[in-house]
Amino acid sequence: MRAYKVETTIPENGVLELDTLPFRAGEAVEVIILAREEPKREG
Repeated sequence: MRAYKVETTIPENGVLELDTLPFRAGEAVEVIILAREEPKREG
C-alpha cells in the first residue's frame, strides 16, 4: 500500500477538495479523515 499525507482545514461549506494526488484515475484508494487534537489551554 502506498500512502500520501496532506494536512488541510475544512472550509466553511464543509466540502473538502483534493487535487494533484499522486494516484492514477480509476485507482482504488482508501480515505481516512483524522481530526487534530487542539492543544490544551492552561489557565
